[in-house]
Amino acid sequence: MPPPDADLARLIAQLDTDDQQRRKRAGAALLAAGRAATPHLVEALRSPAPRIRQSAAFLLGRLKPTPAGTEALERAVVTDPDAKVRKNAAVALGAHGSPTSIDALTAALEQESVRWVRPSLILALGAIGGPQAAERLQEIEPQTEPEREALLRASAHVSALPQPAAWRSG
Repeated sequence: MPPPDADLARLIAQLDTDDQQRRKRAGAALLAAGRAATPHLVEALRSPAPRIRQSAAFLLGRLKPTPAGTEALERAVVTDPDAKVRKNAAVALGAHGSPTSIDALTAALEQESVRWVRPSLILALGAIGGPQAAERLQEIEPQTEPEREALLRASAHVSALPQPAAWRSG
């Protein structure tokens, strides 16, 4: 039986603390709650507290994807004012591997000015894979060495994925 909503809300509030151990315990309890925690984490991505949003994006990436979670992460990767939230959202979207996130990751990459966030966006595209991600990766002009390395890793991952068999007639 999942924890009551009040317990999940209390755990979300505990993510906004300087005490790293307390934050880790709250995160572990939210992960243990599984899908029951997802709506609370989606809502937490709207919190005014950056630490709560950072943790929510990270934790959503560790849970089984849901449409609401993916949509919230796609919004965060493009619009959140906190760079760590955007980075965590990119990593989470890459972990979920949904091709529907490619447009959001591409939009985020086009506007991202924080140098340490950009490689995570590139790696997320590579983790998703597929022809559309491969095409977007080919369009990227890396601005830094970490971006070049991320692009090489992402491109290698995409090219190593099995390609669907082509239909041949005749």
